[in-house]
Amino acid sequence: DLDHGKTCGGGEMKKYLIFLTVIFLFFSPLLGGAGVGTAIAVPPSNPVGNSASGQVLYNNNGRVSGKTVSSPDGSLTIGGPQSALTFAINGPSVKTVNGQSGAVALNSTSIISNYNWASLPVCAAGIANVVAHVTDIGTAGSDWRCDGVSMWRPVNGNVTLDISEIPFIIPSNGTIGSNGALSGITTLPTTFSGGAYVYFPANAITGSNAAGLYWTVFSSGAAGTVYNNTYSGGDPAAPASLTAFSGTTGQSYTQNTGSWMPLATFTVKGGLMGTQGELRTTSLWETAGTSNNKFIAPYFGATTNPLAGVGGVTVNSSSSPGYQFLSIMRNAESQSAQVSSTAWGSNMAGGTISRTGWNTAIDQTYGFMGKISTATDFVILTGWDLVLRRP
Repeated sequence: DLDHGKTCGGGEMKKYLIFLTVIFLFFSPLLGGAGVGTAIAVPPSNPVGNSASGQVLYNNNGRVSGKTVSSPDGSLTIGGPQSALTFAINGPSVKTVNGQSGAVALNSTSIISNYNWASLPVCAAGIANVVAHVTDIGTAGSDWRCDGVSMWRPVNGNVTLDISEIPFIIPSNGTIGSNGALSGITTLPTTFSGGAYVYFPANAITGSNAAGLYWTVFSSGAAGTVYNNTYSGGDPAAPASLTAFSGTTGQSYTQNTGSWMPLATFTVKGGLMGTQGELRTTSLWETAGTSNNKFIAPYFGATTNPLAGVGGVTVNSSSSPGYQFLSIMRNAESQSAQVSSTAWGSNMAGGTISRTGWNTAIDQTYGFMGKISTATDFVILTGWDLVLRRP
C-alpha cells in the first residue's frame, strides 16, 4: 500500500526497478520483441549492415521480424532466426541471408543490384519476380526479372548490347612510311580525321607487325597516320593516348583479297538469349564505287559462320556504294538451334534464311567482317547496333 511504499526507502525501490529492467532485457529477444519494426542495436558489436534509415543492424542471434532492411554499402549479412522480413538489396557485392528459406526470402519488391551475368543467383520459384540490375549486359547495365521457373528475362523485353559509330575500314593497297605515315590508298568517301580502326595485313607497317586493326587518324581521304594502338574486341573507343610507330621505313603493302577480315566484335554471354531470344543488328556500310564484288556480313562464333548465307552478302554497285543491313538471329525453342536472315536496303524482302545449330549456352563472339576481291577496293563499317530481344 502507499504507506508501505513510503517505508521502503529510495534504495530498495531502485533495486526493484533494476531487477525488472534486467528481466525485460533478458527475455525480450527470446519473445521476438527485439528488432520488431526497428533496427537491432544490441549488443554494440559485430555490425553486419545498415538499415534504410542508416541505423546499424547487428547480429545478436535474436529475432528480426516485420522489418524492411536495405544495404546501401552492399555488405549486409543477417544471422539468426528471422520472419516476415522484406530484404531489399542495393549494394555492389554478393549478399548472404543465413537461413534464407521460409519466410525470409527475396520477393517481388526486392531489387538486387550490381551483379554481373555470371554471378546472378539461380532463377527459381523462391525468387519469382525479383529484379536484378546486371552491370555487364547493355550499354549502361540492364534490369532482369526472374520468371520463377528457370530464366532471367529483361524487364523491358530488350537490351541494347552495343552501339557505335566508330568506323572500321579495310583499305586498299598502300604505302606506309616512317612513323606510320600512310599514303597511296584508294580515296575514301570522307576524311576520317577523328580516327578509325583500319585493317592492315601482317608486316604491312613495320615489316614484323601482326595483322589486325590499328587506330589511324586521316589527314585526307587517301593519307593519314597509323598508330600502334590496336582493337581486340568489345565496345570500341578511341585510344586514351596514342602510341606512335618509330623507326619504320617506307614500304608498300598488298591488301588481303579473297579472305574474310574481322572488324568489330562483341561477346554474347552464355545463356543470354534463352530459348527464344533474338539478336538484331542494323549496320551501315560503304564500299568503293566499282563493279567488283565486295562481301560483307555479320557472323556468330567465328568468321566461318556468316549470318547471311555461306558467302555473306555480295555488293558491287558502282553508283550507290552505301548499304544499310538488317540482320536477325533467333533461337528456335532451343539454345542450340537458330534461324537467321540478313537483308539490305530495298531488298528487305529478299533476305537469305539460314538454319544453324550453334551453342548459345556458352559465350560466343558476334561480329562483323568484310572481304574484297580486288586489292584496289575498300570496305567500311560505318556504324552499328546490337540489340537483344527476349519474350
